[in-house]
Amino acid sequence: VRRMKCSIILLVSCLLPVCQSLYFLVNSEKKKCFYIEQPDSTPMTFSYEVLDKGDEVEFELFSGAVVNAEARIKQKILKESGHIDYETAGDGFHTLCFSQKPAKDRVTRFQLTIEYGHDAEHYEQLAKDQNVEPINLEMRKINDEMSLILNEADYMKHKEVEFHEETEAMNSAALWFPMVQIGILLLAGVFQARHLKFFFKSTKVI
Repeated sequence: VRRMKCSIILLVSCLLPVCQSLYFLVNSEKKKCFYIEQPDSTPMTFSYEVLDKGDEVEFELFSGAVVNAEARIKQKILKESGHIDYETAGDGFHTLCFSQKPAKDRVTRFQLTIEYGHDAEHYEQLAKDQNVEPINLEMRKINDEMSLILNEADYMKHKEVEFHEETEAMNSAALWFPMVQIGILLLAGVFQARHLKFFFKSTKVI
């Protein structure tokens, strides 16, 4: 049983994208934005650190690949360091944007780490609130991580089906397009021949 548990942990650690760390130079001229694509019900933790003491950065999270007030999910002024927890409410893209607040005549250095899955603080709080024993807590972590992997796999399968359907549609269009071209050329040839015949008859050439 212990060997099986170790194998499961090793499998999870190999397959799961643990985190992404990013570094920004934020100014007042333009928002720094980027996209992430995740399936539904994916817990994420955005750990941040404002590297220039006393500076502040505005954080905005939008649903989809758009940046407008209607799509905004979260908005917060970030100071020094901390973290923001979020769980996706649908498949697809999310947009993260950062801007300097208030505006300064220099850039603000900012670091962001995105962790997928629940962080250690979540499980510590869970153990405290529900009096979960350490072994059960470890099994809860493994179950959550396996659910995250399976959720990602289902999403990738769904994306693969969509890509396959788009490819089939393109192949079908590519098959019919030459036939349509040939049909147009034949019709043009017929009309041109009739026009020439009418022209020659009207000029009494034939």
